[in-house]
Amino acid sequence: MLVCAADELLNEYTLKKMSMVMEMSRSEDPNSGMTPLYKSPSGFVPTEGASAFMLEDYEKAKARGAKIYAEISGVGISGNSNLLHKTMRIAANEHKTKLDVINTAAKGASCDHLEVRAIDALPGNPVVTNTKAQTGHGIHIGGALEATFALKALETGTVPGVKYSENLDE
Repeated sequence: MLVCAADELLNEYTLKKMSMVMEMSRSEDPNSGMTPLYKSPSGFVPTEGASAFMLEDYEKAKARGAKIYAEISGVGISGNSNLLHKTMRIAANEHKTKLDVINTAAKGASCDHLEVRAIDALPGNPVVTNTKAQTGHGIHIGGALEATFALKALETGTVPGVKYSENLDE
């Protein structure tokens, strides 16, 4: 299965609507427009982009000699920030997986602290990262884009840093 996502929403109409109903950054400093995971987040900066990757049955990929970047071993999904701790526990416990790294969904909005609290409630001490300060918030492409970053991190053995990490919520 080919997973593709693309987003082209930055135009006057959508930016006006987003600024009316969403927590967009009002920062005039281009170097700190979006501060996810901050104690006092600045709001998000929308972005455009695209991402694509292949999902395939493990045995079939192995049989054809494909390079395997990762295996999905657990999934937790929530559209409710208040249930993130439960969702993360489900993802970790489903396959008795230890969470080593969490690439957060935090986008510089007032609900980011709920994700921080959910991570704090997990066992262990996972590395926490976030790429949205570098890329902006891809509203419709977020999942595919973040999955691509996670796959690249696994391939290279590096964890993306958190930009503007001097005032993080703990």
